[in-house]
Amino acid sequence: MALELEDRFEERGQIRILDEAITLRRKALQSASHYARNLHSLATTLQTRFEAVGDRKDIDEAVDLHRQALSIRAGAHHKRDISLLNLVDALSSRFERLGNRKDIDEAIELFRNLVDMQPTPHLNRLRCLNNLAVALQTRFNNLGDAKDMAEAIQMLRDALAIHSPTDSHWADSLSNLATALKTRFGLSGDVDDIEEAVVLHREALSITPIGHHHRGIALNALASSILAHFRISGDTTDIDESVKLYREGLGLYSTDNPERGSVLDDLANALRRRYFEGNNPRDINESVDLHRQCLAFYPAPHTRRSGRLHNLALALQTRYENLGDSHDMFEAIELHREVVLLHAVPHPDRPKSLTNLAYALKTRYDEMGDREDIDESIRLHRESIQLELFEKVQASSSDGLANAILSRFEQWRDPQDIVEVIQIYRKSLAHCPPPNPERGGCLNRLANILCTRFDHGGDIRDLEEAINLHRQAVAAYSLSHTNRGSALNDLAVALRRRFLKLHNFEDIKEVIELHRAVLAVRPASHPNRAMSLSNLANAFFDLHDIEEAILLHREALELRPPPHVDRARWLHSLAQCLSSAYIHQKDERYLQQSMAAFKEAAIYSSAPPMTRFHHATSWANIATRHPQTQTSALEAYRIAIDILPQLAALNLDIRSRHQILATIASSTIAAGAANCAITLRNPGLAVEFLEASRSVFWTQALRLRNPLDNLRAINPKLASEFSKLSQDLEQASFRSNKLSNAGDVAMLEAEGVRCRRLNEQWAKIVESIRSIKELKDWMRPKGIDMLQTAARMGPIVIISPGDSVAHALIVKTNETQSVPLPLLTRKRATYLVDLTRMLTSGSDFDFKEFRASRGDSDLELHRDRLDGTKEILDPTRTREDIFLDVLGALWNEIARPVISALELKKSTNPHRLWWCLIGSLIFLPIHAAGINFNNGHLEDCVSNYVISSYTPNLTMLLNPPDEPPESFKMITVIVPDAPSNCYLAGALTELAEIKRRVREEWHTVVGETSKATVEATMIGLENCSIAHFACHGVQDTVHPLNSGLVLSDGRLGIAELMRLASAGHSNLSLAFLSACETAKGDNSTPDEAMHLGGVMLFAGFRSVVGTMW
Repeated sequence: MALELEDRFEERGQIRILDEAITLRRKALQSASHYARNLHSLATTLQTRFEAVGDRKDIDEAVDLHRQALSIRAGAHHKRDISLLNLVDALSSRFERLGNRKDIDEAIELFRNLVDMQPTPHLNRLRCLNNLAVALQTRFNNLGDAKDMAEAIQMLRDALAIHSPTDSHWADSLSNLATALKTRFGLSGDVDDIEEAVVLHREALSITPIGHHHRGIALNALASSILAHFRISGDTTDIDESVKLYREGLGLYSTDNPERGSVLDDLANALRRRYFEGNNPRDINESVDLHRQCLAFYPAPHTRRSGRLHNLALALQTRYENLGDSHDMFEAIELHREVVLLHAVPHPDRPKSLTNLAYALKTRYDEMGDREDIDESIRLHRESIQLELFEKVQASSSDGLANAILSRFEQWRDPQDIVEVIQIYRKSLAHCPPPNPERGGCLNRLANILCTRFDHGGDIRDLEEAINLHRQAVAAYSLSHTNRGSALNDLAVALRRRFLKLHNFEDIKEVIELHRAVLAVRPASHPNRAMSLSNLANAFFDLHDIEEAILLHREALELRPPPHVDRARWLHSLAQCLSSAYIHQKDERYLQQSMAAFKEAAIYSSAPPMTRFHHATSWANIATRHPQTQTSALEAYRIAIDILPQLAALNLDIRSRHQILATIASSTIAAGAANCAITLRNPGLAVEFLEASRSVFWTQALRLRNPLDNLRAINPKLASEFSKLSQDLEQASFRSNKLSNAGDVAMLEAEGVRCRRLNEQWAKIVESIRSIKELKDWMRPKGIDMLQTAARMGPIVIISPGDSVAHALIVKTNETQSVPLPLLTRKRATYLVDLTRMLTSGSDFDFKEFRASRGDSDLELHRDRLDGTKEILDPTRTREDIFLDVLGALWNEIARPVISALELKKSTNPHRLWWCLIGSLIFLPIHAAGINFNNGHLEDCVSNYVISSYTPNLTMLLNPPDEPPESFKMITVIVPDAPSNCYLAGALTELAEIKRRVREEWHTVVGETSKATVEATMIGLENCSIAHFACHGVQDTVHPLNSGLVLSDGRLGIAELMRLASAGHSNLSLAFLSACETAKGDNSTPDEAMHLGGVMLFAGFRSVVGTMW
């Protein structure tokens, strides 16, 4: 009965079946007959459960039971060798999972005794030699001693010599030796090993005829070796043959055969490998499908399910990395999380599962940039290392940790990260003394990270050490080793760095020699040949041999036809070379070919949006340098701007959207695009570009609240669907991404998947709406004709910085004009912004120190522009004196040219004018600009001519003013004594003034008789027309979404106020923010209006009064 249950467990993988079998085995021990055999049976079943669940008590008991059985079968007992084999098997299993060196040493010693006990050529001796070889391989796999592997192979050769080709076990012996040789090849890279393995597997298959019950195993073993052989051959016929053999093997297993699942898995893995070479989407799609079929053979809670989930996850990751469907990446991470849940502590495979999930999260971070992903990846790697028992596996996990930390460093530049990575790699190297076969890899990794530190710190000692380590790595590999090419390549790349630093032409000559040597071992079929060609091209480019560089880049591109994901990168490199060729040779054809290559890279659909965005901006930067390619530059900017909404996609939470926008410098794109249009005398297009490329955060959010009147009139059903999806997406935007446990992580992932699907449905509905003739421009960027209507309440003046000088774009209802601001150079603008921020920071200000940090040229600019006869840098002058000078500079350089262009006159009843400042200019108080004469009185200033308002963009002014609300409601929030903040005496004065003017039944006061809590304030805002805040405000310039109004129980932040908008209140009219920093922007995204004033406009208030500091 127990045996039947064990067979059923093998088929279904359900632990409860095994538990029942163990219960029966224990009962069998109560019988005195066959006691030793029953001990072995119970021990074997406990060992099976240990290998499935990982409970140490099971394997410890199994070992004890085997020892008891061995003591019963003492001396010359005819079954003593069987007891020894069982004990050895249990010891090996315990070592593989728990890592106690004594276990495997004892197992090997017992095997040696067994071998000595068997006469030659006895069948038992053959079995013992094979088992001794397996134990030696186990010790090698975990401890890395090459002597063990060499002895194991010798044991297998001895076993092969015992019997003849006519023996029934001949094919098994051939296969065992072949498998050992393949294993050694995987670590040593010795070509002879893998070639012999393939020959042996072919021989084993040839003597396993069709119909033989082991033919499927022989087919799979040969397929696996041929696939490994591809590593050194680079010949895709190897992969094709491997796939063919796996398919043949699959055909031998019926659909209900439990072994079919394993073959499906192997075939799927081979197809995934072939996809890397041929880039045929059918291969990776079939791989994913086969992995899904494989999973059906291992339903939960089958003990082998976790491995199959892992392989499906890898296939989905591969498809995502190459075809870009984010669903695949998110499903892969969900699958890895499922495996982690299946491998709860103390499961022996938990460290590996954590590592796999960590790698997947890093992959997603590399593409999407979510800080939460890389932080979690690092945390999981650390946990994996703590749980892992084997030093060798710990070293591998440490490499993964180092890679994740390095990715974080590349984005956030924390110097401590790179220090830790170097420490990890030095430790790994210390554990790989010569002649350890993994030493070459350790040397290379340490060298590469030292090169990275050199790139950021410039310490030549790092580079010199790296070059020395790379040379050692090359020396560590034999001429035929598969990794030698990579080691030569890395050495060449490091030497090129030194050439670019020191300009020693001996270095670049060696670089070219090394890359040629790499190409010699990477034939046309080699997967990395294209990269080698590109590297050699870069070296020739350094030598100004641009023609040769172009030829090599073109050859690399021929090896990367569409839709290969790397093609965009090579196109970009070729475009840069062609651009340089034009500069040197003035051949117009090079310039046109460069623009064409840039364009293909920027619109290459297989590349991720972020990659295409960077290629488009690079194209724009090059194209703007040449008068004849300004039109091409416009196209480049248009493509880059069109990609922006894809980067800040609606399925992301609001923090992730802002984080992405903070990394791409969209304000630079905005100003560059506008300047290009201005150069081509198209100020209207400049305004369109600025509108489409700025306030992307708010524009994305506002798209979810687009008016539906026209749509409802045409298609009510579509309007209803759009409204529902928009509401769901908007609510999801406010989800938290804070993680505290595995359950939270799984829920967060599931919500992320749901949001991505909502986003896709929403995008499809948008396209459906645009297919309606009357709504073809639904939610597309607005043209200048529409944007000019925003000026119906007064002209809008956009101040845009330029590469040489800034421009003012004056938007009226019937025209848009460009006014150059010749005194406001980019350097000058930066100076005035930095000076203004320093003066208004509230901290101690040392102008002499500030001046010294800017340089003498800035000093001259400052003095000459304001008053050449006055020494404004006199240290006796006050902060106020200097600030008045700044206001004078703003008048001379910005405000006066605009007022002149508008032909405005001084007035006691001035008209309204809206300022829209671009980039860091948002920190300048243009409304206060004026010239100081006559004892501090501003003789000529902006307020003499206009009433100034600010707008983050023109779209905010497009909607007509709402009708006055039928019922007037006002809320006043006062917090004069917020914890940890200075007392605001003026708050009570403000309240008294408001009470004198607003009737009590219209007025709600929060904070007068009870605490002004966040909840009470939000409730009051839901029904108000006017909101007045008298409290402290805080603008977090690093993490602007943490900015907020300081209330009695905490901050009322931007995220909470955005929820007010989602409620759709229509009465909101005016928000008066009598608090600090409520209209102050943040450093990373100045064009996104990430401040309290901006969020109040988004929430629906028609007007907002705020403070800039």
